[in-house]
Amino acid sequence: MNNNSNTRKSSYNIVTDIVGKVLLLVMSIIIPKLYIDNYGSDLNGLLNSLNGIFVYLNLLEAGIGSASIQALYKPITQNDHHKINEILSATRGFYLRNGFFFLAGLVAVSLGYPSFVHSRIEFWTIVLLVILSGAPYIVKFFFQGKYTVLLTADNRLYILNVVTHGVHIAANIIKAVLLIHHVNIILVQGVFACLYLLQVIVIAAYVNKNYKYLSFSETPDKLALSKSRSALIHEFAYVIFNNTDVLLLTYFANLETVSVYSVYNMIFAQITLLLQSITTGSNSGLGQLMATDHDRYNRVFESFEYTFQCFACFVLISVGVMTPSFVKLYTIKATDANYLLPGLALLFAEIQILNLIRWPGVGSIKAAGLFKETQYRALAEVFINIVVSIVLIQKYQIYGVLLGTIVALLYRTFDVIVFTRKYILETRISDAIIKTGVLLILSTAILLAETRVNVTCSGYFSFVIKGCIVFAINMLLFVVYSLLTNFRGFTSIIRLVKSRVFHGG
Repeated sequence: MNNNSNTRKSSYNIVTDIVGKVLLLVMSIIIPKLYIDNYGSDLNGLLNSLNGIFVYLNLLEAGIGSASIQALYKPITQNDHHKINEILSATRGFYLRNGFFFLAGLVAVSLGYPSFVHSRIEFWTIVLLVILSGAPYIVKFFFQGKYTVLLTADNRLYILNVVTHGVHIAANIIKAVLLIHHVNIILVQGVFACLYLLQVIVIAAYVNKNYKYLSFSETPDKLALSKSRSALIHEFAYVIFNNTDVLLLTYFANLETVSVYSVYNMIFAQITLLLQSITTGSNSGLGQLMATDHDRYNRVFESFEYTFQCFACFVLISVGVMTPSFVKLYTIKATDANYLLPGLALLFAEIQILNLIRWPGVGSIKAAGLFKETQYRALAEVFINIVVSIVLIQKYQIYGVLLGTIVALLYRTFDVIVFTRKYILETRISDAIIKTGVLLILSTAILLAETRVNVTCSGYFSFVIKGCIVFAINMLLFVVYSLLTNFRGFTSIIRLVKSRVFHGG
């Protein structure tokens, strides 16, 4: 395996993913505002609720991708084309089979969901919105999934990033224009669904040109995907955990409350995706490194993990401080729901801090293929979240579901840290727990202190200026804290980044 080539590809993955997600972050802020201002909080809440439902239906894909990617690492590093084709043939078969199940589920949801939701939107309008919102998933099952698996395992995520982000940005620009002109919402969603086909055509053309040996007609190696069931359980747990809040609020509250939740979640989810790009772009390279040089993998992981955790914490502190000011500006025209709820930004920030602290460890578990060994731990997190949220939502509504999420994350975050040290890295567990605990307590204390300062902004320009000041202060704190607690790891990461930026790898 060419380490320099892999590192260069990982750099491409990270850069293209971050650039694409920054642009998508802008669009994800603009589009919901246009829905709220031009169509009302009811429709915005409905579309967010539908997104949550389709994430559940998409569980039919869960496990296939993760198990296939992990199975492909070794044959790709060995240039074993026959084995690659056998695995991908099995992958294609699983995607096709589950695609038909997804299609049946889509029809069932389209007819049943309108009766479940409390909305002023017409029955058949909701039915059509469900079908159009589900169309991109159908395309993924029947056409795109197998290509995504190959490119991801081969550390060419940057190709997927350029194509998918490019198409999504173009589609969102067209959607924004249509929304501004109050075009019928069915037509808006229909245009968006049609444009999704474009990315499949481009990705398929790239793969067919650059992988001449590729064949999906080999004897399927289903044994290579034997971990897919355990991987499915992980994906099942992940999806339920991340979408429980919306479904509970849809049932126990109303779509206006879902809209309030979605605005805050939009901000923190997009920032989290940006931060996750740093690890996601490196996962395939690290996975191949783990398969060939485990000792070197351990050293690289240890240097990277804590630096990423500290950086993520201080970024999210900045976001937590500035979110109330942003929401006030963002929803200034909204009169059908109260978006300025005290303490909401703090809770969302705490959730994502916990989530990102464990993220490198989650990637390590996936790279090692330890799906079965950790499946019940992931299910325990879901169980804790659902039980605590249902108990608290009765009295505390939106605060209740957020507190339920925090309780579950506290358990799972430290569980991931302990597991990776014990079964993958084989390093001292106590050191990692102490470092993580101190970081978590410190970041929470700083977050509480900084959110007590009322940052008022007269407009978006004022927001940007004050946001930059808050971010600069927290980045200074990040550098000082990293140098004091993780000098060797932090400086090694800085040297690596400098070598990639100024010397091209």
